[in-house]
Amino acid sequence: MEDYKKREFCNNIKCPVQVELNKHIENSAEYNAIRGLCSSNCLQSADNFLIWLKNNQYNIVNAKDSEHLEAEGFDSLAENHVEKLETLAKFENTAWRFHRAISQQGFMIMKNR
Repeated sequence: MEDYKKREFCNNIKCPVQVELNKHIENSAEYNAIRGLCSSNCLQSADNFLIWLKNNQYNIVNAKDSEHLEAEGFDSLAENHVEKLETLAKFENTAWRFHRAISQQGFMIMKNR
C-alpha cells in the first residue's frame, strides 16, 4: 500500500498555484504567501479531487481500518463511510478544504499496489 503524497493531486493536474509554489523554497516567505492561496482560495473542487483519487486508484479509508488493509485489502472495507465523505465534500467544497477535513476526521488516502 502507498500513502497519498502531499500535493500529489495539485502537481499532477498542474494547478497554477502549485506550479508557482514549486518555484520557491519550502517555508520561504514567498512560498508561504503563495501557499496561503491554497487554503483561502483553492482552485479545485472537492468533486474534482474525488474523481482524481478514483481515477488514480486511491481510496479514502478510516485510519482505524488501515491495520486490516495489509491482510485483507480494500475490498474488505465496508462502505459505511461513504455518506460521511459525501457530506464533507458538500460542505468542504474545495479540494484543499476537503483534504484537510478528511484528515481531521481520521481518514487516510491510500493506494493499493
